[in-house]
Amino acid sequence: MTTREWRNSFVHINRIPLDVLSLIPTHLNFQEDRFRASFVCRHWRRIFLQHAALWSQLYLSKGEAYVKTLLERAKGSALTITTNSRHSVDTVTPLPPHTEQLKRISFERNHWKDIQSFSEINSGPLPLLRTLKIRAVEESNPDGPDTMTPPSLPLFRNAVNLKELILSSEGLQFLNHFVFPNLTILELWVVPEPEGFRASQLLDFLEASPMLEMVHLTIYADILLEGVPHERVVVLPNLVAFTLIMEDGGPGYDLAAHLSCPSARYTTLVHESNADDVIPQEIFPASVSWDAADNRRCR
Repeated sequence: MTTREWRNSFVHINRIPLDVLSLIPTHLNFQEDRFRASFVCRHWRRIFLQHAALWSQLYLSKGEAYVKTLLERAKGSALTITTNSRHSVDTVTPLPPHTEQLKRISFERNHWKDIQSFSEINSGPLPLLRTLKIRAVEESNPDGPDTMTPPSLPLFRNAVNLKELILSSEGLQFLNHFVFPNLTILELWVVPEPEGFRASQLLDFLEASPMLEMVHLTIYADILLEGVPHERVVVLPNLVAFTLIMEDGGPGYDLAAHLSCPSARYTTLVHESNADDVIPQEIFPASVSWDAADNRRCR
């Protein structure tokens, strides 16, 4: 210890108990502020670098050196990964040995090719992953629309304990690339697509997710019911809350008629394109248990 550091240890603020001092950065909302706090003095830096959870949020767009540094500091803490641009292989390379630590992954305005690449590179066990947030955008391609070679296995297939899926997409049918049997929360936004949105994919996904408790669907694309038998009904036995917001009322109501939520306490259908439209009661056939649908409304 240098003389200066020894003298600094007698400053009143550095007489704060270590367990209290280590909590200071937790009240700093921005990671940049946490970095600055670690440079106040050697004493603060030593304490803060020992607090592994402070460094568990990684932004892949900041580069490989940054990712490696925070992975080293985070040690065995659960990790939150965020990427908002096309990530390079160099940035993703350090992550595979840490897949068992991933708790939350957020893709902000990524192309589907990048999302697929991330899933394939980090294909190891994902026992802690609880939240997957994807906001996919269509790649600007003069030769044609954004396309993705269908994977031979589901994306993020080892996330067997995933609880929350937040998904927003442009220009691609995507739900058939995911299988999460223990999912409890689904938030889905579908923006206009040239080819429309195939309801059969949604019904297949819901049928394969029997543990769902909350579903929020916002569909602004044309809802295509081709290939869905009139008598098909998907039962969601554990669903508590269901919301469907759609632009095209008719197909949206037909889609709702293929769902049964016998335990739901809150159900809402919202048709936003015509405030004078009335949801016809006959869209809820007797075979479909919408007994709790006490909040059917239009905007």
